[in-house]
Amino acid sequence: MKVWYVQQTGKRVCGAVSRPIRDAANVDTEVITLGFAPGKPFEAVGIGRHGNFLQWGYGGSAAQMTEAGKRLFINCIAYINQFDGKKPI
Repeated sequence: MKVWYVQQTGKRVCGAVSRPIRDAANVDTEVITLGFAPGKPFEAVGIGRHGNFLQWGYGGSAAQMTEAGKRLFINCIAYINQFDGKKPI
């Protein structure tokens, strides 16, 4: 299986910030990408948004991020900027 890496930490643990969002219609949440971590379901959120909060599920430092991961992080920051001042429900 091809895998797209956001970070190279030398560990097999990837990243997930929460369990799947079941009823996103009732809260201001958005799944940006799925993630994986032992103990979390397959549909776990790797990167998500809740109001104006960006949830980044990866724990590697900036030095451990791949070039693609760095670009993704910058794009996520640019994207979340449009929600500035919006409080989570």
